[in-house]
Amino acid sequence: MLQEFDLPARWTSLIQDYFSEAVHNLAQMWPDEQSLEISYRTIEGFDTEFANDIVKNPDLHFHAANQALRQFLIDAGSPTMYPFVRIKHLPSDQVRTVSQLRADDIGQMLALDSVVTKISGVRPRIYSAQFECMACNHAMVINQPNEQELIEPVECEQITGGCGRPKRQTRFALNHKESILINSQFIELQELPEQMKGGIQPERIICIGEHDLAGKLNPGDRVKANGVLFIRSQRKGGKDTPVFDIFLRIQSLERQNIPLEEISITEDEELEIKELARRPDI
Repeated sequence: MLQEFDLPARWTSLIQDYFSEAVHNLAQMWPDEQSLEISYRTIEGFDTEFANDIVKNPDLHFHAANQALRQFLIDAGSPTMYPFVRIKHLPSDQVRTVSQLRADDIGQMLALDSVVTKISGVRPRIYSAQFECMACNHAMVINQPNEQELIEPVECEQITGGCGRPKRQTRFALNHKESILINSQFIELQELPEQMKGGIQPERIICIGEHDLAGKLNPGDRVKANGVLFIRSQRKGGKDTPVFDIFLRIQSLERQNIPLEEISITEDEELEIKELARRPDI
């Protein structure tokens, strides 16, 4: 395993060597485009050990990659952008169906070939929260890794200029205006019909799509969803049980089909189609 403190530097080198122009284009296209898409094959060509570590420790890499990309944009004069790195084209041994998911897959980066069956509405979620200590007015920023709970300070940090009071001796107020919010959506994916054998019912999985991935999918879309599996305990009688449900936090999407309404044709192509339609032999 690579050392965590080395990851931002590795990602910075990768982005500088292979994606400088793409980052420049991202800054020009913002906010219509908010992510930098990187093929896993490119990462393998850059450093095989580095690529293998992404699959095994994806969350560490996502944080480092986004940090490196944001710093790249800050240095280029775009300090207000909060882009995401999206990794696509995972190797075939990381592709699964929903029914193939097992305990060993938890925490790894995987790809699911699937069809969208349900979507929720898109809702805002705090991605980075700013809290203010009511005792001394010191502001602190705490990253919020998931939608399940809001993580609050346990004390007013002296190292960043705070008073050092613990939570029981003061109150921390959430400053919504200075916090960073992103879009979040629940998406239900189902195994493809051609993946099923006999009369077996297709299995489904609840996924979370965030930032620019929220609102991108519709029921019926066929996608390859790349992301990280995580678990949450099933509750019974108000208590957690030792049995867990599996979820997928989507990191990138690859469309497997193009909806008809998205297909555009030129006038010449339209005339050609009409001429072909008049032919008796077709």
